[in-house]
Amino acid sequence: MRNIPHSPASFFALTMAASAMAAPVGVAAAPISAGGSMVAQDAGQPRASVPGPVTSSPSSPFGPTPPSESPLPPMPTTTGGLDDAAPVLPSIEGEALPLPERSVQDAAAPVAEPRQGPGSPSSLAAPLSQPLQISGIGDPVLELGRAGSSAQAFRLAVAAAVDRNPALGEAEAAAEEAKAIRGEAREGLFPSAELNVTSYNTISRAFSNDIDNIIERSRPRARTDAQLAVNQTLFDFGATFSRIAAGGARMRAAAAAIDDTASQIALRTIAAWYDIYTYRALLRISADYQTNQSRWQGEFAQRVDQGVNAQVDVARIDSSLASLNTRVARYERAVANAEAQFAQLTGQAAPAQLMRAPFLGDLPATQATARAAAIDVPAVRSASEQADAATRDAQALRRGVLPNISAGIDAGRYGVFETERDYDVRARITLSQRLGGGTTSRVKQATARATGASARARRVEEEAARDAAIAWSDLQALNRQTESLEQGYLSARQSRDAVEARFRISRGTLFDVINANDAYFGAAAAYIESLADRDAAHYVLLARTGRLLTALEIDSAYRQADQ
Repeated sequence: MRNIPHSPASFFALTMAASAMAAPVGVAAAPISAGGSMVAQDAGQPRASVPGPVTSSPSSPFGPTPPSESPLPPMPTTTGGLDDAAPVLPSIEGEALPLPERSVQDAAAPVAEPRQGPGSPSSLAAPLSQPLQISGIGDPVLELGRAGSSAQAFRLAVAAAVDRNPALGEAEAAAEEAKAIRGEAREGLFPSAELNVTSYNTISRAFSNDIDNIIERSRPRARTDAQLAVNQTLFDFGATFSRIAAGGARMRAAAAAIDDTASQIALRTIAAWYDIYTYRALLRISADYQTNQSRWQGEFAQRVDQGVNAQVDVARIDSSLASLNTRVARYERAVANAEAQFAQLTGQAAPAQLMRAPFLGDLPATQATARAAAIDVPAVRSASEQADAATRDAQALRRGVLPNISAGIDAGRYGVFETERDYDVRARITLSQRLGGGTTSRVKQATARATGASARARRVEEEAARDAAIAWSDLQALNRQTESLEQGYLSARQSRDAVEARFRISRGTLFDVINANDAYFGAAAAYIESLADRDAAHYVLLARTGRLLTALEIDSAYRQADQ
């Protein structure tokens, strides 16, 4: 090894080189005194220049900023590497700055809590001594994005929530009503019959012997008559077929409304599922970080008692802990709300080991494909069928004002119990047309309703295409956001580990450690929330393109009604 002059400048440069080789980026190897001078060691007992008690946190771990032009001689140029130029410096002992009884690395160790399943971390990642070698493999927070529950179990849970929801029963009842209306219209194709039975008994009567009342006097005192009338429409210009078509359209609209209701219930169930999983994860890491901050609060109090920090600095620790406690309370409230929503939808409490939902279904590849697929959304189908039904109703009314031709048979049996054979049977053909009475106004009303229903159907279709395009864009943006937050999380973890390693060798302050851990915790929470938003956006896009029920393997009422 070359002999290096032991000037202050050369010793400072060698110390920096040794720090760069022996510690992560941003971590120094030896402390510097309060006046900015480097602490040296002799061959004998180690010595340290110890500053007196301070009243506030140092602004920089390297002390006051040196002058722009150093009066020290320049460091001689060496030809060897850093390993040749930098001697290994022993750790400084003796009268060093007071350190906590428990190291920060021990304070940040994971708390032993039971896991709720794969991908459910019970704590934040523990600090590592080599931050730049962190790759994210096995990271408890990043594992959230790589684990998932069983697809079949997830489908069964959502399907059970859909089946038991009263809103689905309401939609199914409306579909039954529409089916009965169509059946009523179809019966117009077949004959109709009317049977009347009349029986009377005279309580009292008196007639004079006058020829003008001979008919009244000839009536029996008691008689029972039976009359039957059969009618069949022969020609009505297609009004009956228009009513049948309108009934069929309403039945399909009601079936599409069932699918729309099922899709909405499924989306709410999925949202509650993700809310529970996400906020439970956030609550676990918050509780772990809360424990660590409570430990740091006690250790900082020791540093205040030892004169390293001022009493006023305790307020910063208390403020940080209070902010975290507020966030924990907010997460607890969110978990309780999500669990209540899940219990209302599914009829049972959320599982203790509820895991992240899997990705199901096929997504459109482009935004244009998503817009085109929006026509299959149940709400669009329902609005389109309702518009068709209104158009058919208006058509039936217009044809109903035209002449109607019908045939019928009238049969009567007189004196059912009083005579042996008194009856008559008559055949008839009727041509009827109704004039006046507001007929023209009713036709205009029906035409206006049809026009409005058609406009509403176009509006719903355009809004569905817009929502599908937005859902597709949201998913793409959330994918990019989640990737960026993952990188930001890894960087925050590396920074946290580097600051803690620096603090362990008396570089920096406890505030640096707390700020780095705050940034790391914030990055972890942001990643978890973005991951949940991205997963929820996946199912929102399926719903906006009419593919959610297919992905969940829930039968479509519209397809069954259309068969």
